[in-house]
Amino acid sequence: MSKHASPPATVHPCVLLIGPDDHQRSGLRSILLDAGCRTFICARSCDANDLIKFASVVICEHSLPDGSWRDVLRAAQALEQTPAVIVTSRLAGGELWAEVINLGGYDVLAQPFRAEEVMWTVRSAYSRWRTLGETGAARPLAISERRSLHAQAVR
Repeated sequence: MSKHASPPATVHPCVLLIGPDDHQRSGLRSILLDAGCRTFICARSCDANDLIKFASVVICEHSLPDGSWRDVLRAAQALEQTPAVIVTSRLAGGELWAEVINLGGYDVLAQPFRAEEVMWTVRSAYSRWRTLGETGAARPLAISERRSLHAQAVR
């Protein structure tokens, strides 16, 4: 008889949303709640420092009242198991995406949000977070791996 309990049939990510209280954040929160994600919300990076350790996925606005997504990423990377950090921006483009990936973030979501894209990205980030946690690895996906995953999602 196994000493380990079977995992629940459906496991939902615990998502920390960081950004100003606006229409975009409200819409993102609704998408996540509809998908069954446990969601925490804060507006500033300093507030995120207390909550980030509970998250498997962090979705952070590009610019924050007291800093930026880079501050949040540094706080996440200081943890034993780094949550997947996704950056959001109205001006999401290749340059931002490359910077996020190269610094160890997971992905970039463009605003306005599309529910399918949000949930694919969150589930993918959560799956990667779980895999890294199970293996004890701390290596972020290489750019070529990320492009391959992204290409598969577009198909």
